[in-house]
Amino acid sequence: PLVSVVMTAYNEELFISQAINSILEQAWRHFELIVVDDGSTDGTATLAAQLAAQDKRVRVVNSNHQGRAGALNSGLSACSGKYIAIFDADDVAYSRRLEAQVCFLEEHLDIGLVGAWCEFVDARSGTRWSLTPPVADREIRRKAIRGNPIPHTTLMFRREVVDVIGAYRKSSFIDYDFEVRALKQFRAAILPEILVTVNVHEGSVMTSLRLPQFWKRAFRSRINAVLLLSNPAALPWNAFVATGASIMHT
Repeated sequence: PLVSVVMTAYNEELFISQAINSILEQAWRHFELIVVDDGSTDGTATLAAQLAAQDKRVRVVNSNHQGRAGALNSGLSACSGKYIAIFDADDVAYSRRLEAQVCFLEEHLDIGLVGAWCEFVDARSGTRWSLTPPVADREIRRKAIRGNPIPHTTLMFRREVVDVIGAYRKSSFIDYDFEVRALKQFRAAILPEILVTVNVHEGSVMTSLRLPQFWKRAFRSRINAVLLLSNPAALPWNAFVATGASIMHT
């Protein structure tokens, strides 16, 4: 498959079937879906296994509960695609999500990672709002100094990104940390199109941290981002050669 989709899940039985089906219904058909069940204690693993039995593109990796960073890394280890897409187990992908991002990366060999705009919906009240971050590399870097620059559930990147910066780390906000380290080495873009619906509920990542814990982690993450990205002129830009198979440091 050209694309490997990594989905980590921990006690997501209310949402995981919808999330998996939204990937199976993608307009882009050449993918594998790696579902990492991170030691769920509800029916998540059973639901994932049932859908995997119906579609050979779905592969379930079962593990003891190791946390989100460990689960993501288990997913990365199982990937075989040229491009790796991250997708949360409680979200819904628009049918164009994979197609739009693959086509963009195929046409822009200087870009290492790409995200998209997304819509949030409160699972309890039904209230909806959109997140439309800046789309160009320079503005993405500016935003990264203030907070997570790319909605993680919309992220797609070239396999070479992991080869260069390594896997996810158990530090502060792991998605923020990963994206900032990637921006240190690769250029980024965000598609100005809503391609994912994010479900906000009591068990979601957005609501799982208490407020003091959130701000403490956010402060640490921002300090790390400033240290890495405060001098754009010194960044080691990377560009992919025409084949996209190797990296040339300039």
